[in-house]
Amino acid sequence: MVNKWKKLRKQNLGQIPQEASANLQAPELAPSRSTNKINPRTKPLNFKVSEEFYWQLKDLALKEKSLMVELVEKSLECYKQHCSESSQASDKELEKYRKII
Repeated sequence: MVNKWKKLRKQNLGQIPQEASANLQAPELAPSRSTNKINPRTKPLNFKVSEEFYWQLKDLALKEKSLMVELVEKSLECYKQHCSESSQASDKELEKYRKII
């Protein structure tokens, strides 16, 4: 074993780099598992759910052939859309009363 290290020390490993690689300034990117595209790094999200919810989510993800997290993301988009529609409807209801006052 010691003999291998002596050989390595004697080998010519080339010149020492003088500048840092441009990779050090590049943003960190991670491949997406679903589309194999490069996306900015994601943030971890960890929370507990009931076992029933977990299996429902897992079954839906399998039926749609997607990841569970993708299904949660789609659900969030639908929720935001629903909330904006309901807030617009409530604004219309309020307008009726504003005209009366």
